[in-house]
Amino acid sequence: MFVREKRARGHSYLYLVENECEGGRVRQRIIRALGPLCSSGGEVSGVTVSGALITSLAAVGIHTAVTVTVSGSIAVLIYDWIGVGFLRRGWINLDWLWTGALGVTGMILFAG
Repeated sequence: MFVREKRARGHSYLYLVENECEGGRVRQRIIRALGPLCSSGGEVSGVTVSGALITSLAAVGIHTAVTVTVSGSIAVLIYDWIGVGFLRRGWINLDWLWTGALGVTGMILFAG
């Protein structure tokens, strides 16, 4: 499966497609239309593609920095408050808990 860009009536659209063999020929079957590609080149409504890329990278960078800072702060607070002994004495196997949480999340994502 992959994403394909097609042009129609001067606009670009994105489709999720897969290849399938039909009668000895390979055809592309559209799984789902993902919608129009707003910034397909040049300038659209005053926003350039490079400007959108810079904005997106800045947002990802800020999100990553905040996530690492908050997660690290919580980890330090929990370590100071509870300590490592909890992991040795605790009746909850945190590895199994983490594995279960990832499995349930994966099932929810694949079901939707």
